Amino acid sequence: MADVMNSKEEKFTKVAISVIRALNVSVGHVSHSFISRDSGVSRAWIYKYIGSSKGELLKFGVKFFGKMLADIKGPITIAKTKAEFKEHILLATWEIIGEFSAYPDLTLLYFKHCGQKTVIGKMIDEYEAVFINELKTSLIKLFKRKPQDAQLMAELIMSLRMGIVHRYTVKDLSKTYKMIDIDRELNHIFTFMKR
Repeated sequence: MADVMNSKEEKFTKVAISVIRALNVSVGHVSHSFISRDSGVSRAWIYKYIGSSKGELLKFGVKFFGKMLADIKGPITIAKTKAEFKEHILLATWEIIGEFSAYPDLTLLYFKHCGQKTVIGKMIDEYEAVFINELKTSLIKLFKRKPQDAQLMAELIMSLRMGIVHRYTVKDLSKTYKMIDIDRELNHIFTFMKR
């Protein structure tokens, strides 16, 4: 039974990624025929488990993207020391890189819709707002930053992280440098947290 569930989950993921891949071209590119061909999942299966309308396909792909974003949370707010905070920032950065690396089409979708007034753009805004607010709160508490300075620092950390994701998944940073080298340099970047 577990193999059947894994197979079903794998098909859900393949279909969702294909919807996202189609969305990277245009909404008009989303069709059951394309999704079936691209994902290798039969149209009959897609109709049965996801739906027969284009709207259902779109909703499914967007929901998958939203869940992926929601699942990426670093335990930033539980850090009790500056050292723990730095460790959590680095771990969460690698978590984000890992998720986006597993599905490079997500990176393209993220940057295509970030800051836009689309459903996906609003989802990204909500994700970023939660992360930035948690980060700001921790910066105020642990580093005694003024709220305005903490907000700016949180925005810069978010920008840095997503820039790394883009360069790692789209610009092939992962082929030029080893993970250990990137991790070492990220540690150097975050040395400000020792203050």
